[in-house]
This record gives sequence, structure tokens and C-alpha cells, in this order.
Amino acid sequence: MSNPNHITVFLDEECGYREWLWHTGMTAEELEAWWSNLKSVSAYFMSPKGLPGELFQVVEDLTHLDAEVEKAKADPTLSDDEIADRVVEIYKKTPINMVIVIDPDGDDHDVDENGERSPPSKKSFRPMPDKQPGWWTGHIHMDDDTYLRTDDGREILHAGFGKGSWVVNPQEE
Repeated sequence: MSNPNHITVFLDEECGYREWLWHTGMTAEELEAWWSNLKSVSAYFMSPKGLPGELFQVVEDLTHLDAEVEKAKADPTLSDDEIADRVVEIYKKTPINMVIVIDPDGDDHDVDENGERSPPSKKSFRPMPDKQPGWWTGHIHMDDDTYLRTDDGREILHAGFGKGSWVVNPQEE
């Protein structure tokens, strides 16, 4: 995101219970016009991928916690109950780092030869940037509960809000 006038949205996706950092590539005026004219958000129901601009999934980086848990499991002096208690203690006391996923293929998951989903090998992670002044927030799910909220708290609804439409491609309406 090279233009400081372009809006970034911290987007909560209800369907997949995921969070996203959306660099819209649009100014506030452009984003409000685009969003306000959107007839339906159904094309983004399963995933907000396809929204204009760049989209990065926000996830918890648990790698440092996993190493501590493995150390506790490998400790021969601990009983199973003591290991369980230690794991709870580790997760309670350790702050969780939030990161954004950099996925050059745009895939959420790879599928192995057994049809099992696994993390793609090409994904990498970057620290989640600190929230900047001017960032917006939003929620995306269905036409009756999706919105954008500006940095001053004003909600912007899309054109199809509350109309109950459900189409595969809103541009085809």
C-alpha cells in the first residue's frame, strides 16, 4: 500500500471466522462510492477474496507456544496431568503474536493425496502492522449484516443491505 490516502480495512469475516487486512487501493470517497453501489455481498460469502485491492488473512502465530508445549511433553519428570497443567499455563501467560499471511498462490490450503487440507508450503508470515490512524473496520457475511465502519464510527451499507438477495455474481444483476 504505497498511497497513504488509500483506505485499509480490518475486516471480520463471519462465514470462515477469519480476519483480514484489506488494502483497498481506494480513497475514502472511492471506497464509499464502490461499497454503496454494491448490489450484494454474496460473491464474498465464502471468502472476501475477490474484493478489489490486496487482502491478507490475519492469523495467530503460535510457533513459539508450540515449541514450549513440545518441551513440556518431552520432560520425563512430568506426569500427563502435570503436562496438561503446564500447557494451560504456557497458553495463559504467553502473549499471542498476530501475523498476516503472505500467500503468492492465493490458496487458503493445499490438499494432500488423501484429500486432507494442509497449510500451503509457499505461505510466509509477516508481523501484523500496528493499526494506523484512518483505518476502517468492517464485517462481511450476508446482505443483512455486512457493513464498513469509517475511522470516525460512521457505518456504510452496501446497496443490497437488508434486501435478502442471494446471487452468485452481483455484477450479473
